[in-house]
Amino acid sequence: MKVLEKICIKSIICIGIIICLVCMKQGDYLKKEQKVITIGYQIPTSVTWGATIMKRKYLVEKELEKEGFKNYKVEWKSTQSGSPLVNLMKSGKLDIAFLGDMPAIIALSKSQKTKSYDPKLIGIDGFGKNGVGQCIVVRKKDKINSVKQLGNKRVATSFGSSADRLLREAFTFSKIKHKKPIEYMDLNVAKLSLDKGNVDAISVWAPYTVLTASREYKDIFDGKKTKRNYISLVVANKSTLQNYRVLNAVKKALMRSHKIINKKKSNAIKCSAYETGFNRKIVNKVFKIISYKSIKPEDYINTIKSDFMFINRTKLVKQNYTWEEFKNEKIIF
Repeated sequence: MKVLEKICIKSIICIGIIICLVCMKQGDYLKKEQKVITIGYQIPTSVTWGATIMKRKYLVEKELEKEGFKNYKVEWKSTQSGSPLVNLMKSGKLDIAFLGDMPAIIALSKSQKTKSYDPKLIGIDGFGKNGVGQCIVVRKKDKINSVKQLGNKRVATSFGSSADRLLREAFTFSKIKHKKPIEYMDLNVAKLSLDKGNVDAISVWAPYTVLTASREYKDIFDGKKTKRNYISLVVANKSTLQNYRVLNAVKKALMRSHKIINKKKSNAIKCSAYETGFNRKIVNKVFKIISYKSIKPEDYINTIKSDFMFINRTKLVKQNYTWEEFKNEKIIF
């Protein structure tokens, strides 16, 4: 009996060890199998703020679960401008980016394309109609009253952005030739430079148009004069484009974020204020300027075409596409 007991005990111990090893292996397998999707947006670019609702409400995770993906982790990256997000995509460290229309089109140009980097447009986030929420700002104490006075002044904005385009169009509209190179920097740095008198004017978009609406500043050129729309384009990297169900989950999450902004505004304001660091009053004003309605193709295609033609005309980058080639190859939604 004692011999049998010893054999049974040893057998039980062996079985226990085997079970533990199997569980450990299974755990390692699950860890290896867990996939990460990385999404980036721009903190000071309000047309990308649908992403803040998606992040705060875990909307992408919820939609992925509905698609049958329970082992996905969503990581978010926020930057001050679009260029760092594009660089992250190029290095394979970012799957999806919420970009302004101009940086997105630059990022999609054929000259940027590589074997591993060939992104496409998959959606629209925010929409600024007829230039509302964009302007060129100066300090009141500097006594600059019009764009015509900027001919020999220092002006700053973010490179290849809708505000960059606004600045160039303002010079054309005012029939002046700007004699100094435009100083390119992130808008938070540009505002600090204006505060310190290191630049004389800055070209900005919301929320900076809200931040500078005070006694210290004034705008000398309103974006409404251009009657030009600007939007946020959602761009997916090559590897992500191969998984339709993941893309579908992201698109559905984006639409849900827009519903929250439009139907549960106070909740949306709270989420965006938390994620961006801007106070709720500023976010509330921005949500009155920018539209989040998951707009249809016919509502945005002319805006994208206008930006595409502007980039070609000003030679900001080499597109190496005709408009028809760009539209057919790069727009998939």
